[in-house]
Amino acid sequence: MPVLKNRVLSSLLLFTVIAGSVGISAISYGEKDIQVQAAQAAKAAVDEAKEDAKEASEEPETPLPPDSAFTAVDPIELVKTPTEFQDKYVTFEGNFSQFSGIFLDYKKAFRDSKDFVAVLIDRPDTGKHHIPMSELKMFFPRKKSEDVMHLESGDKVLIKAKVFSSALNDPWVDVLDIQIVEKANKDGKKEKMSDPDCC
Repeated sequence: MPVLKNRVLSSLLLFTVIAGSVGISAISYGEKDIQVQAAQAAKAAVDEAKEDAKEASEEPETPLPPDSAFTAVDPIELVKTPTEFQDKYVTFEGNFSQFSGIFLDYKKAFRDSKDFVAVLIDRPDTGKHHIPMSELKMFFPRKKSEDVMHLESGDKVLIKAKVFSSALNDPWVDVLDIQIVEKANKDGKKEKMSDPDCC
């Protein structure tokens, strides 16, 4: 009888130990599950915060100032007296020369080469010779590159811009808008663009 009693007690003790182990395992599993869910929720929150920060960092496109805000100027005059036009909106015409990577990343009048491209027009005082006006340092945002893909060398353009610096005694200009006034044909002749508002 004592032997049977001992076996029953042993069995009960073993059952208790096993049940306890199963319970602990279940609790541990539950804690792990909660930890996994918490980690997933934290990651989702971080991802959402990153997305919000990205959207916040993308500046909305600033509308173009009204025509009355711009001062019509000759490019030669702008180059001769850049300090007179600093921080002002200007507009002028010229013959488009090319896009380039020059002038970019200069610390005193910084425009990042990752975000901008330099714009060159021909000097208006060289007759038929096509010499880029390198003194006039103009920059156009790469994100708006689709707006100027149709430009070709020799096109007469109307530029609206803001002079943001006169470093090195040159005008450093943010180009806000470029419109073709006359389109240059392959033979060098110009074709006047029709006014889309008139007809």
